[in-house]
Amino acid sequence: MTIAEQLIQQGEQKGLQQGRQEGEQKGREEALKEMARTLLLSGVDKETIMTATGFTSRELELLSH
Repeated sequence: MTIAEQLIQQGEQKGLQQGRQEGEQKGREEALKEMARTLLLSGVDKETIMTATGFTSRELELLSH
């Protein structure tokens, strides 16, 4: 394998790893949003939800619409 091919392969691997990490982060964010929506609909107070999720009052407001 040439140096150029090795560099291309390394770049592809790095790109795949970065894509996986971004996908995992997006999945965690979506799970937190869904949990917050469910808690809001269940009548849990906003302060408790903000503590559990790290969301701001404004973020919760946006989720409830």
